Formats: sequence, structure tokens, C-alpha cells
Amino acid sequence: MSISIESKRRLIEDHMAKIFQEKNKSELLALDFEINLLICSAQSYKHESVLKPFPSTFLSDSTNSKNYDQLVKALLSLPPLLEWPTRIKKFNHDQLCVVYWILMHKNYHLSLCTSIDKEKIKESAKYVHDFASPSHIFEIKYSEEKNKKFDLLKQNTIEDLALEGAATSICFHGTRMDNLYSIMHMGLLSHLNKNGIFGDGTYLSQEPSISLHYSPSCKTWSSSLIGQRMSCLLVCETINHPRHVKIGINENALVEDKNGNSKTVPEKYLLVKNNEYVRVRYVLLYAEKTKKTVKNSRLIKFISDNKFLLLLF
Repeated sequence: MSISIESKRRLIEDHMAKIFQEKNKSELLALDFEINLLICSAQSYKHESVLKPFPSTFLSDSTNSKNYDQLVKALLSLPPLLEWPTRIKKFNHDQLCVVYWILMHKNYHLSLCTSIDKEKIKESAKYVHDFASPSHIFEIKYSEEKNKKFDLLKQNTIEDLALEGAATSICFHGTRMDNLYSIMHMGLLSHLNKNGIFGDGTYLSQEPSISLHYSPSCKTWSSSLIGQRMSCLLVCETINHPRHVKIGINENALVEDKNGNSKTVPEKYLLVKNNEYVRVRYVLLYAEKTKKTVKNSRLIKFISDNKFLLLLF
């Protein structure tokens, strides 16, 4: 069912009003982060493959073709979030549509964490080398349906293998920022990796320092509260069924590469062959802020009138 543009405007106004009334730093930064993810994917040279799902409003009515330029223009025209309460009424059609898409079209919820239990992760991942503390930590909370499905796979694996303990482990995945939008919406998709030395699958590591090598930083939204350059490290949970997850230290680590040759997954690496047996639990974000001279009088006035909110940062 379609929703009118004014209804979208009211929904966004209500959402932002609630954030500001409750001084909800978590929701504000989560929205900022998700705008960054969509911008990274839309501007990527790989946008045909990484921008999935594509915001339906920016599909051509006649040919169903994707209008990337229109989408990018709408995203980059968005003002800083701190200005939204006074400017939403002036948002144009495309701005309202892209913000509505970000708020409403997802099957997960992002929650900002003040800290992460490194010792608990270390105990599970058994990594040796510590990793740099991120600037921001987002926990991904899935729907009840998705949680039940994952828990059922855990239980079935325990029964299949006659395990006495847990069937899962914590590991890490490094990726480019432009991949993260589709990962958040669709999960880690093993079939998209066609060039791995050990064949198709999602590659993870028990060592965060290894995964960080695959997480280059990139320029993001210029109006971001979080930062103008970002990189990320994903903390993942795997269900270690030997048919679906190949672990370098186990006897099931033998796999076929893309040429059909037998190879052994090296120690500290995991190769996930089935998407359902891995999910992202946390996004560890490494953000860099650039220093700017504030020239916008509207922004200066807003900061002056809302000093309490700035204390959240």
C-alpha cells in the first residue's frame, strides 16, 4: 500500500521529535550511520551489486531502471541531523522518500553500545592479538522470527553432532564500507565471493587484526555527526556445523578451490559455505572527524538553542 508524501513527512517529523524529546543519542547516531551506509553504496563503483535492496521510489515508472543519480542527489542534499527539526517541513519529495526508506524498510534494529565485552569475545574467539578500540559500537538486533530461525539451527546442529556444549563461536569479518548496506539488509552472502583462494564462501577470522586488513576506510557523508571517513569490523556469530562452516583448526578444513583443487583452510580462518550459519552481531566502527569552521548561521542558532543535546556527544 502506497503512502502519501505528507504522511511520510509527518512520520519523519514524529520520529525526529521523539529522538530529540528523549535525548536519544543511540537512535540519532543509528540514523546517521544508516544514511552513511546508503551513501557509500550508492556512490560505489560496484553500486549495481552492493546497493541491494534498492529504494523503490527511485525506480523509473516506465522501465523499472534504477536512477542512481537521483538517489545520490537526494542523499547528499540532506542537511545535518541536528537541523532536521526545523527543516523537515521544507524537505522535497526525494528527500522525504529516501529518509522514509531508511526508517521503514529494514528487518533489524541498530542500537548504540557504550562498550563491548572484549574479554567475553576473546574467550569465544580465542584471538591472540588485541584490536584497536572503535569510536562507535552498534549492536544489530534482529526480528523475533529471524532469531527463532537461527536458534533452531543451533539446536539442530547440537543434536546432529551430539554436542554437550554450544555449537557457536565468535569471529570477525572485514569488509569495505560500500558492502555494509547490503550486509545489514541481506546478511553475509557467500555466493557473492567468487575469487577466494579457498573457493566460494564468506571468509572470517578468529583474529580481529587479520580481518581489519580487509576494512579500508572511505569518505562518507559530509554532514555526518559520526565522522567523514569510516571503516568497520564486523563481529559475527557462526554455527559450526562441519558441512557448512570450515574451520582451519578442525579436521573438516579441507575444501575445493575454484579450480577444483583440494586445499586446507589455514589456522585462524573460517570459511562459511551456507549463509544461514552466520550472522553479524556487532559493527565496530572506526570513524575520523574532519575539523570544520561553522559558517551556517542556522546551525549556529540551533546549537545555541540546543546545548543539552550536544552534551550527548
